[in-house]
Amino acid sequence: MSKIELSIVIPTYNEEKDIEECLNSILIQDFPKSKFEVIIVDNFSKDNTKKIVMNFSDKMNIRILDNPIKDAEVSKMIGYKNAKGKFFMYMDADMRFSDNSFVKKMLFPFEDNQKIVGNFVRFRVKKDHPPLTRTLSYDEFQRDPILKFFTLGIKKVVTEKKKDYWLCYCDKNRIPPQGLMIYRKKLIKEYIKDQRQLIDNEMPAVLVDLGYRYFAYVPDTGVYHLL
Repeated sequence: MSKIELSIVIPTYNEEKDIEECLNSILIQDFPKSKFEVIIVDNFSKDNTKKIVMNFSDKMNIRILDNPIKDAEVSKMIGYKNAKGKFFMYMDADMRFSDNSFVKKMLFPFEDNQKIVGNFVRFRVKKDHPPLTRTLSYDEFQRDPILKFFTLGIKKVVTEKKKDYWLCYCDKNRIPPQGLMIYRKKLIKEYIKDQRQLIDNEMPAVLVDLGYRYFAYVPDTGVYHLL
């Protein structure tokens, strides 16, 4: 059996309108299906969310876990503790990968540079997206103007623009406000052992605090997130 490279955790509650498109964007990835898993952590949805998810069970490695507590951060923690992958990420049910090379492109920096501990995910945009989505998604982290004024963009932490990704260096005073990322799962094992929630926006700061400073950013892939 092939070793799982990437675990993707998706918290859900009544997501029948979005979950199929989200999972389809994962299904079409140009990456061996035996090397990634999808973990749905459901808050006892009352619609057809679970039924739609089960339609993918014979197409890729996917499973459903139940969480009676309607708290996405608790669901992420449940997903993390049950994940088998070397790398970990979460995504919301209303997100989707922007292209079929997302996984391949996002995992490459980890192979290229062992010092890299996390890869920031970029939000991407199409011209036909709703106005609010276009307004915020032209910023790589979907920051509104006020947040953008008070926080760092990715260019402020880039140290080298390589062919396939940008190498970034962060310290406690220079961390972009982005929790959506792929990171080496084992690095936060000790940090989360007594935690009830996995608060994704904390992860870059947690990794930096643990002494890990090198991150990556891939400018030509990302996720769509309609607002």
